[in-house]
Amino acid sequence: MARKDIHRPAVIEPADYVFVAFDYLPSSPGDLGAAMFLAEERKRKAAHMEMTGGVYSGHEHGGLCHICGSVNAIYSASFYHAKSNRYIKTGLDCAEKLNCSGIDAFKKNVKKAKEAAAGKRKAKAILEAAGLSKAWELYEADIAKRKAYADASKAWNAANPDPVRDEADEASRPQWQEPSRDELTALDIVSRLVKWGNISDKAASFLAQLLERIEKAPQIAAERAAAKALELANASPVPMVEGRVPVKGEVLSIKQQEGFYGIQTKMLVKADAGFKLWGSVPAAIIEEVAKGAVVEFSAAIQRSDDDEYFGFFSRPSKAKVIKALAA
Repeated sequence: MARKDIHRPAVIEPADYVFVAFDYLPSSPGDLGAAMFLAEERKRKAAHMEMTGGVYSGHEHGGLCHICGSVNAIYSASFYHAKSNRYIKTGLDCAEKLNCSGIDAFKKNVKKAKEAAAGKRKAKAILEAAGLSKAWELYEADIAKRKAYADASKAWNAANPDPVRDEADEASRPQWQEPSRDELTALDIVSRLVKWGNISDKAASFLAQLLERIEKAPQIAAERAAAKALELANASPVPMVEGRVPVKGEVLSIKQQEGFYGIQTKMLVKADAGFKLWGSVPAAIIEEVAKGAVVEFSAAIQRSDDDEYFGFFSRPSKAKVIKALAA
């Protein structure tokens, strides 16, 4: 039967059609269905159809392309025909004849997404075979977390368009929680596996160590929090005093730091009273002091504005090492 619809090639008027969105047919959830660029295309098409109330044309076309009837149109473009309030789906050859732009960019995105999907399938299989499936779970969870944060931020910005926002508005802004250092390292290893398709024995062994540390992290954090709470319970705040005071305590760390007067050697001291002080290592003991040593000196001290159990010492004098670190 000869076609008599207004979308047939012989009578179609390109100027009557407005491009809406691209799509790619073989895109199941396990393939490209989760690709963000495809999701955006489909979201744009759904929004457009909701706005117009239009539906796809029901004319006989005999194939996937509503113009030429091709059955091989796995890449497609949707157009809106305002005169009939109908949509048509075309292959990219027919879309090009309707003066559609962005075709090459869309095909490149599909190619990249297919390569990424293939890389992910291979990476998942390699990790499962190596007994490292938890690394893949971490990788997928991170992707989902980043998408959820992006969606929440986009929604928040849409609901708060005014650039002048009060503190209450800012407090409601979605907050990003950065993964731990071990998680970031593990994610980087998996990302490289997805990209290159292989992982060395050394990297796999290190990844296993990272996963073990990540699994134990909550327990370690809880133990550290309990230890800190106990430490603070037995500690005294940094005294609020004028002038110099005697300080005696253990050196917890030593670090070189660049300041106004050049490179300076700093140390963190835990005083016998439990509070901690940060300041420059006295010249008298700079050659012999080490982490773990017990030192004594006189200095001016100042409590931190943020933590009453932490402060700073300055102008130290009469310094000596009471107990050196055992060799």
